[in-house]
Amino acid sequence: MWFPQLPERTRLFRLFKTHQAWTQVFLAAPTVLGVIDTYGIELIHPMREGRSPQQIGRKGLSNHRWIVGGKLCLLLNQWGLIVGWACATANVADNTFQWLIRQFDGRMIVLSDTAFHAAEGDPANLSLCQRGEWQDRLLVETVLSMLTVVCHVKKVMHRVWT
Repeated sequence: MWFPQLPERTRLFRLFKTHQAWTQVFLAAPTVLGVIDTYGIELIHPMREGRSPQQIGRKGLSNHRWIVGGKLCLLLNQWGLIVGWACATANVADNTFQWLIRQFDGRMIVLSDTAFHAAEGDPANLSLCQRGEWQDRLLVETVLSMLTVVCHVKKVMHRVWT
């Protein structure tokens, strides 16, 4: 084990809650090019949806699969460092996170998949990428993969939060 004194993952997350404001301090600086994507986090199995009055997640699609939980949206700079982030329930569309892209208008060109396109119009600094083009987008997929493999965030299975 690398960190033997580190608390168990769920206990660690509860301890982090007291220091939530620090997340803004540790955000990286924007670069000319950035990437954005969302990450579905399953909180309960879809069969258990609606059984608890304290349920925080909603049913939505993530990677062509139904989940009940939330979405984490990460905006990364060209080195894979987090520039901005947001979260919502799983039933929201990816284009609801366009406000995060607009914050960096004039400072950053943001590459995304086509799910961030909105019929009402897209931010000027958003560049939509079709599947297979702009291999620079693989950077965000690598970071999201690390969340799954290293941090086991894909299925945290917490049912309530304050």
